[in-house]
Amino acid sequence: MDETTIFATPRLATSGCFSDYDVIETPDGEEGSANLIRVNDVVLVAKGYPRTAALLRSKGYRVEAVSIGEAAKLDGGLSCMSLRFQAS
Repeated sequence: MDETTIFATPRLATSGCFSDYDVIETPDGEEGSANLIRVNDVVLVAKGYPRTAALLRSKGYRVEAVSIGEAAKLDGGLSCMSLRFQAS
């Protein structure tokens, strides 16, 4: 999400591994939406998670829902389809 915020399932959020972060939990039934990515100032969420998109927008994030239908057929998600780098 950002440098201090994590978006996680409730189960993972309560594990203690993110104790140094602000955690936003996925809405019930939308646990798959935790596989999202942020690109610059936009959070990309797979289509089909309307409550997640609304939750993140209510927290001030700019959200774009994208179709991942073909990748999802092979159990792929947004993080699986991304190359991440940081310009120096």
